[in-house]
Amino acid sequence: MLLPFRLMVGLFGLITLLITVGSVPRYWSDAPGWLAASGGASVNYDIYRLLPDGRGVHPLTGQTRNELFPAWSPDGRALVFSSDRNGSLDLIKHNLRDGHETPLTGIPGADQAAVWSPDGQQIAYVTDHLGNHDIYVIPAAGGLYESGNVSPRVGMHRAQRLTAHPGHDDSPAWSPDGQWIAFAGVRSTDLATMYGVPVDVTTAATITGQYDLYRVRADGSGEEIRLTDSPGNDTRPTWSPDGQWIAFTSDRDGDRDIYRLRVADGVVEQLTDSPFVDISPTWSPDGQWIVFVSDRRGSYDLYRMRPDGSQKERITTTAEHEKTPVWGPPVSGRFFAGLTLAIGLLCFATGVSPRRIRQWRPRWPFTKSLT
Repeated sequence: MLLPFRLMVGLFGLITLLITVGSVPRYWSDAPGWLAASGGASVNYDIYRLLPDGRGVHPLTGQTRNELFPAWSPDGRALVFSSDRNGSLDLIKHNLRDGHETPLTGIPGADQAAVWSPDGQQIAYVTDHLGNHDIYVIPAAGGLYESGNVSPRVGMHRAQRLTAHPGHDDSPAWSPDGQWIAFAGVRSTDLATMYGVPVDVTTAATITGQYDLYRVRADGSGEEIRLTDSPGNDTRPTWSPDGQWIAFTSDRDGDRDIYRLRVADGVVEQLTDSPFVDISPTWSPDGQWIVFVSDRRGSYDLYRMRPDGSQKERITTTAEHEKTPVWGPPVSGRFFAGLTLAIGLLCFATGVSPRRIRQWRPRWPFTKSLT
């Protein structure tokens, strides 16, 4: 009776293994270390994904127009990005398993810098539909959305407006607990000082001024909280996974460098200090690395460093320019749970010691040393 029982267990283990391996495409995007970024020449940027050491570069889009500002869904199954394939920048949701794409916005204007809420239910983005750049929030499920002060057109839905200021707002970043959205904004009580010339504050078509970092409740309640007040421009905020830090780009000391802000007390630390351009930081899911863009070798490439600014390394070496990198979510626990169960069942059925299995250390993509 033992042999048939082992055969049954082995068959069940084999089926479990096949189902688990079959789920790899579903969670392939959130295998350890995946990054997404825009890459290209001066025109025709596409979305790519790659490992943090620069290997495994794979194009996700191949349009003849520009695809910019990728953002991972929290479950790693989709990206949302901006595309001008229809003439203006619209938000597109790209399913990573089958490549299916769903338009989320679709009226003239620039919809960009999208970011998912931590629960994957909403997407915040920047648009200039009303003349200046403000932050809006839409459901991530799909449907066409537009901004405006009048009823939406037939077939369109209304986006929730989160900021409404004559100054430009940019680069929304959702906090890990889902309660806050940090962003870069131009603010001033003296509009003539901010813009330099008298303006119509209802349109404010041409905006100049200083960007600082702010945060606002994700549901739109309460007042904005100012996070920085520097003589330069503070932009591209990104939260650390534990919510304690916000990394950002600033030219407060002349060159554009990477800084981090401690949310609890506002302490700012400089992480890069070079005569070149260092921009667009993004945190790894475990908080151990920050990837950023730099032109310190001539072209805009991806680099990484520790959160304290140490161990800076170049990770891409292409002639093309990389822009706006984002780090994918951590690996799915369900995948490894299924893999562990399958291996255990097969070990029992075949009589192989689990100790021999534990001595095997798989290389990419299951484990990847970043040191």
